[in-house]
Amino acid sequence: MLQRLPPEIILLIFHHLHHEFDRQDLIRLCHVSRVFRQLAQPILFSKFDVDIGPAELCANNFVPLTLFTRTVLSRGDIRKATREVVVRDLDDPGLSDDVRDTLSLPSDTLTMLVNEMERLGIDKNAFPRYSTDIKSGEINPVLVVLAANLERLETLKISYVTDHMNSLLNMFDTGMAQPYFSNLTSIDIELVRVNEDPAMDIIYTETILPLLALPRLQHFKANRCLGDDVYHPEEGITPNTMNFSSISLVDSCLDDMTLAEITMASKSLQSFTYVVDVDIIENLEDSDPTNTEELMESLCCHEETLTEVHIEMKERSRARGGSGERPTTFESFAPLRNLHELDIEQAAITDAPELPESLQVLRIRTCTCSVFDLVEFLVKERRTRLHNLVEVKVAPRSMPCTAMLGMESSFLDVRVFTGKKSEVTEFKEGVIRMEAIVREADFKFYAECISYNIMLRRMREGLEGKEDAERISGRYDTAKAE
Repeated sequence: MLQRLPPEIILLIFHHLHHEFDRQDLIRLCHVSRVFRQLAQPILFSKFDVDIGPAELCANNFVPLTLFTRTVLSRGDIRKATREVVVRDLDDPGLSDDVRDTLSLPSDTLTMLVNEMERLGIDKNAFPRYSTDIKSGEINPVLVVLAANLERLETLKISYVTDHMNSLLNMFDTGMAQPYFSNLTSIDIELVRVNEDPAMDIIYTETILPLLALPRLQHFKANRCLGDDVYHPEEGITPNTMNFSSISLVDSCLDDMTLAEITMASKSLQSFTYVVDVDIIENLEDSDPTNTEELMESLCCHEETLTEVHIEMKERSRARGGSGERPTTFESFAPLRNLHELDIEQAAITDAPELPESLQVLRIRTCTCSVFDLVEFLVKERRTRLHNLVEVKVAPRSMPCTAMLGMESSFLDVRVFTGKKSEVTEFKEGVIRMEAIVREADFKFYAECISYNIMLRRMREGLEGKEDAERISGRYDTAKAE
């Protein structure tokens, strides 16, 4: 029987079970025997994942978070087992004044959490408020108590609305919660937008700087960050003092000073993602959003280490005060001499971009005009300079990829095969022209457009247009077609 095997062999077997997909099996094993429980529980609790809110639907989800936190406080093995915490709080405090029901929780549980908050000594001046918050079902102090007691917590993912996010980030400020999160290697912060005005829900970058300073942090991801030198810390950020190697700022907008200080703060930046959200640009007070020239200058301080770059600058980035257009096209990526992967929108590069010889994968997104010249240039460059380039991907802004193939007309996917004969012919000729360009290429070429790929298959296999139209419109079995 399995129970007669040595514990180390049983543990090896248990490790084939997944903490999420095999959760019920792990729970059953915990009821078999004391030995099985001791071996299975650390796997079961290696990741804690909970949704909290909206209040009218998920009010009692505060209970499992609180009970798990109490278990962590009393169980040393669980404290060491949990490596990842995922909490999603989608309850907009502006929509309802109702507090979460804590009556189902034992009073000693709430008291234990309050006492632990006091023991941690996090923001002693605000302790009375946090004590009240815990008893009324506020998750921020509970989450801090939980994370502060997980001895080996490596990954923290949180999805919050604006008010809750700002309240939580304030608790991470220097000298408060920071010492208790020293083992974190990955942080993913998602701000959930609830306001009708998209410019209202933002996170100022000054509030995330203490997180970037965590000693073991490697990966940081956040959305809707606004960097404005008006709110820049007076002391600034000392270059080459932080250990994070990957940073992702999505749907954000930063001024050049803030972006430069963040990138230069890293000792060795390897992966960089920056996606501009034009809706929050108006929140900048006296600053201009960083442009391509300033961004490249910031990245060049990591020319030896940077291997991945993902950039979407948008086309509406303009200077203030009527000073005209700001640079929105990158002149050259050649200084990033160890760059392996570049993911960028078509509007941000030319048809003959300067690329580093180290480049392996190039993805061109949101293509709104012909890519023939660009792809032809890459084919030639691969033969002379870009010997490491193995993959090129092009993705249109809209389907089908008519603009990408130099067509002025735009229509539904299904009309690529059932529309006017002239349109079908023009689309087919565009595919033929592109395939002729890449036929002799020494890299793999992908057009991220289902119409393009079906047309290509149709030409190769002689399939009828009716089959393709049905597949495009969703009435055709894709698996059988493949």
